[in-house]
Amino acid sequence: YNPDLVVVYLVPDDLRRVFYSTFGGAPKPLFGLCGDNKLALLNVPLRRGTAVSNSMINRMKYNFMKKSYIFYYLCIVKDKIDMMASGIKISVNKDDRPRLIEAIFKDMKMTSLSVNAKLLIVGPMPEEIRKFYIKNDIYFMDDPLSMHKQGGDKIYYQKDRHPNAHGQRLIAEGIYDFCVKNSLMAGYKKSWGKFYEY
Repeated sequence: YNPDLVVVYLVPDDLRRVFYSTFGGAPKPLFGLCGDNKLALLNVPLRRGTAVSNSMINRMKYNFMKKSYIFYYLCIVKDKIDMMASGIKISVNKDDRPRLIEAIFKDMKMTSLSVNAKLLIVGPMPEEIRKFYIKNDIYFMDDPLSMHKQGGDKIYYQKDRHPNAHGQRLIAEGIYDFCVKNSLMAGYKKSWGKFYEY
């Protein structure tokens, strides 16, 4: 399978989570930098001994996630405790974080090119990130939902704050329109809500 286009949709938290070795009360891998700004996978294999607490966290998610945001703050506290209790401080130095983000995006681009695909990044666009995309010939666009946030559209779940079905449709249509406008999907046309190759 060789895709023509790889779309990476980011939310603001995505750019922060890559710097930490735990999330939501559970350990996770993360990237660090080695020589020549190459990516190095850290925190693998994942630490053991957190299965019971993770099971409890999952039950808490099910019961409280849609009722209160306090749960998420508790997860953040638990992440910090887990990192201290592990005896291993795995985090990314603040000075290295911009270079790490750039290295991740460069790796995404090279991986896409290896299968002759273009890379499109969709999401929040701080000015320094925009300059990086332009410098490295990476296609990018703002979050299609950003233009609807002030319009009163009901595009998010009430408590979860993730896009609902209507929000997902707006995202897909925004990405599709961008791709057509920039000839990223020149071999496709839209018909009755579906994509057909011609």
